[in-house]
Amino acid sequence: MSLPLQVIEGIFSEHDGVHSVSRAGEADIDLSELLTKHLEKVVEINLHHFPLSLNKAAPGGGSCLWHGFCPHGHREHPGWLFHQKLSGVLTLTDSQGWEVGGVPLDLAKMPGHQGRLVLLDLAALDEPEMDDTQSPDDLIREAEAMVSLLSGLQKAVKT
Repeated sequence: MSLPLQVIEGIFSEHDGVHSVSRAGEADIDLSELLTKHLEKVVEINLHHFPLSLNKAAPGGGSCLWHGFCPHGHREHPGWLFHQKLSGVLTLTDSQGWEVGGVPLDLAKMPGHQGRLVLLDLAALDEPEMDDTQSPDDLIREAEAMVSLLSGLQKAVKT
């Protein structure tokens, strides 16, 4: 079971068409692996540049690591911060790559930037249907799943 809320922060990169996020002391996160877990689900995704500490004099508030040669817009507009918020069904197409509700997820603006991807699986928040035939063991398993879910949400909120 994947968590309904995932928050991925770090330095975004792209090598040979593979988008990943690096975090100090941790293995790189392959964004395709993360997104595949939510394929064909209704999600909300927020993708944005995210400086660790805001520096208004630095390109992208400090999120840009291109040192003045940013191919994504900070060379021309140093104060600009990329932000994309999409809701809908997550799909993968041959022509556009990852899409949410038919709109391309613009991962191309992220390489070379400190950023954040927030993914919310909306279906995971739906109330489960009540079943009068549940045994006490079923209820215990459901309660354990709820504790796991809340623990995951708590970790995501603390980051």
